[in-house]
Amino acid sequence: MKKSEIIIKNQGFYCDAIGFVEMIKPLFAEAVIRSLAEPIQYGVELGNYSGYILIDGSKIGMVRRNDFINDVHCGILNRVLMEIPSLISGELAEDAVVVIGIYKFEFHISKYERDSKHKFEPVCNLFKIPSEEEVGHFVDLKITVTDDE
Repeated sequence: MKKSEIIIKNQGFYCDAIGFVEMIKPLFAEAVIRSLAEPIQYGVELGNYSGYILIDGSKIGMVRRNDFINDVHCGILNRVLMEIPSLISGELAEDAVVVIGIYKFEFHISKYERDSKHKFEPVCNLFKIPSEEEVGHFVDLKITVTDDE
């Protein structure tokens, strides 16, 4: 795969698979809330895009926990998804950092895996993968508090 193709696929994964579908599902909101206690792996599938999001909200802390849960129920994740497309960064478009109020949502594509024909092998070098092959994305999502008012 060429660098430009990797960037397009990563941007597509963030905008389509995470942004416009997964972030608004009630199951995703539940996973985010459960991640306050321990990291949760959440599966993502949309068309050619697949992968997992490892959600870690454990740094929110007990003091902010109830406020954060209320904010999730009031739609903060919808606001996050609307910001993702304009905030994708990194050499291969592997990062997106969204700050809403006191909460920071840090997304990072940490690894990739090959398709089922290739037995979901981990990808060590994306540049050696054929352009037509779709890869699975593994995204780390860390949710933290930006200040301690």
